[in-house]
Amino acid sequence: MQTQATEIENNFDTVLTRPTRYFIVVLAIVQAIVLYGLAQGLERDWWWLTSLSVSFPLFTLVLTVPAMFMLTIRCINQRSLWWSSAGFLLFFLALAWLATLLANPTSFSDNTHVLMPFALLLAASAFILTAFWQVWLQQPQHCYPALFSHAWQNALTLLLMLVFVGIGWALISLCISLFRLLSIEFFAEFFRAEPVRYATTGLLIGFGILIGRNEPKPIQMTRKIVFAVFTWLLPVLALIVLLFVIALPFGFSELWSGERSVFSVAFLLAFLIGAFLLFFNAVYQTGEAPLPYPHWLRWVVRLATLSLPILAAIALAAVITRIGEYGWTPPRYWALVLILVLSAHAIGYAYSAIRQNGGELQLIPRVNVLMAALLVAVVTFSHLPGINPYTLSAQSQAQRLATDLANMPSADLTWLRFEVGKPGVQALQNLSAQASAANEAEQVETITALLNREHRHWYQAQERQAEGEINWEALQQAVVWRSTETETVPVSLLVALQDGNLNIRDCGGDDVTCYGFDLTMTEVERAILLCVDRAWSYGVSCTLAVQNEHSVNHDEWEVVLTRLLARTDELTRALRRGQVELSRPCLPNVELGGEILSLSTYRC
Repeated sequence: MQTQATEIENNFDTVLTRPTRYFIVVLAIVQAIVLYGLAQGLERDWWWLTSLSVSFPLFTLVLTVPAMFMLTIRCINQRSLWWSSAGFLLFFLALAWLATLLANPTSFSDNTHVLMPFALLLAASAFILTAFWQVWLQQPQHCYPALFSHAWQNALTLLLMLVFVGIGWALISLCISLFRLLSIEFFAEFFRAEPVRYATTGLLIGFGILIGRNEPKPIQMTRKIVFAVFTWLLPVLALIVLLFVIALPFGFSELWSGERSVFSVAFLLAFLIGAFLLFFNAVYQTGEAPLPYPHWLRWVVRLATLSLPILAAIALAAVITRIGEYGWTPPRYWALVLILVLSAHAIGYAYSAIRQNGGELQLIPRVNVLMAALLVAVVTFSHLPGINPYTLSAQSQAQRLATDLANMPSADLTWLRFEVGKPGVQALQNLSAQASAANEAEQVETITALLNREHRHWYQAQERQAEGEINWEALQQAVVWRSTETETVPVSLLVALQDGNLNIRDCGGDDVTCYGFDLTMTEVERAILLCVDRAWSYGVSCTLAVQNEHSVNHDEWEVVLTRLLARTDELTRALRRGQVELSRPCLPNVELGGEILSLSTYRC
């Protein structure tokens, strides 16, 4: 009778044929070259790539299906491999198209809050489906051992591939540096070319995957080491779970104190449950043998398994509480989905521990397979119209804002415009109509300005001026100037601040207000306080610059200090009204050993 480890090793790929090995490497290079072509098309605005509904599905197909193919292929002539891959092409194409329906019809950079979570979820789904695809093509006698083996082999193969790519580029960089010592720039110029970088990376990826698949012994060795580490750590983690559950009655109220219930409770408990499930599966493996521990230690692990539903219930309560307080957002939706999946895992594992027979947890394989399929289904259904997290979040936050149309925070409106995709834009349009009906002209103006903006921050705008092309007169007019000496802020000051990398050009962008104040100080010829209030920043940046009457250049400015002040209503009102007072400390500065100790914070 085979041991559990022997059965796992027999599930590894046999040595691939030469045509298959060549095909994997060539496919990786072709994938990289196609990605380069798509990237160039986006950069050069090729007409057939300008629409996000075309470009994003193409990127999705190029990144997912070839990678799955390289991990799965055994024989080029296998017909079932080719027509089943066509099914995956249609599946991912439809899923990517649904994702584009939720995004604003603009560029990738303007939809990162929608497309980035989709990309991560798509990668997880592709990883799960690859293992199922490999098992289906092989049709082994026992499915779960093969599924377990392929999942771990794929994960370690991808890890090996990343290490190989990193080492490969490190050697290429070493080669470039060596030849630069001889003043030979050919290699540097060659690998600096973007097509060469893409093709070289594809070549390294192909060889990395090929090493992982065609040389199973390194993967087997790595997996044995990983499993040995997890075998030692599982009892430690089980003890941590038990100690936490035992301590719950003594500090349960502390879980909800302060800001801990925001996401820290749910995140920490979800991480604890996920880590326990990962360690447990690495030790449990295919379930052919009991856990490799003494009888008393197996009971510790079993009790920890029975405690998992308690942790899952607390994490679920934390997320539901947060949603009830502040409504839906996409991160809260995905947090709820993650915790629900982990809760189902925890309940299934606990039930299996109760039904334990002869030291074996016989229901674990069924739970794992069911939960993997459930996760792929949830990812798919979460992008359908009407029930996706972005539509739910936009409707939820719009309903919350509509309860007080006169005081809708600009940050919440900006969030709807730029972080919830197309449903957020539709929600803003509805809020604008409601504000117009309620005669809230200021809110209508704010929402209209948001809807007309294509970029959230000034540095994302395509029309922004290039370096060295600053319109100083426009910046002068943009500064709210408070002075009795001149009508506008001196250009020499703006130039000095820009040369000091203080990004004074922000004053000409959206959501930025700059305030300038002429201060009367006897110690210097002239002093100006310039404050930049950026809406996306956490505070207001204020800079004090002075002119010294003894300076050679009369227009020369010296930056004395720069401070970031926390944004408060009092500070905002003072800036708008020009209420700046020059106060002096009660005590002079102290100089000690060439160092100055300022006592200016002391108030009389």
